[in-house]
Amino acid sequence: INAEYGDRLETPMSLPIALSLLLCCTLAQTPPPNEVYPAAEYSTRLRSVPNGILYQISAPNQTDMQLMHLFGSAKERGFAHGALLSAEIIDFLENGLPEFYRSEVDQIPMASLPDWLQKAISGSVSYTHLRAHETPEHLVCRLLLEKKKK
Repeated sequence: INAEYGDRLETPMSLPIALSLLLCCTLAQTPPPNEVYPAAEYSTRLRSVPNGILYQISAPNQTDMQLMHLFGSAKERGFAHGALLSAEIIDFLENGLPEFYRSEVDQIPMASLPDWLQKAISGSVSYTHLRAHETPEHLVCRLLLEKKKK
């Protein structure tokens, strides 16, 4: 008995709401879990280096993806990462990045810009231009990647 409300026994409002939510959550259908595939059947070893392995994962009805297993110190893992993806990195730098820049430049309303800026933009950023801004660390990485590519 609550002295403030006389002899009425009050039920907190949150209790019926909590019970309703519990009932709704219990009755709601949960989606089926994602199907789990035996990894060995759907993974192909693409290449390996001393501190890493790159796999191609191809599960049925799923998007293919690459999986990288790296181990060792941070430096060894970083080197393995770069070595395993060297072809993709070079392709991105030589093709993907310039294409991205060109697509961005194509969206600029050139007529509204001063002539000097139009000329600077029209010769969109090239791989050579990007190399002009590379740090010594980037240079070493690029040279190692190019050496591996040959």
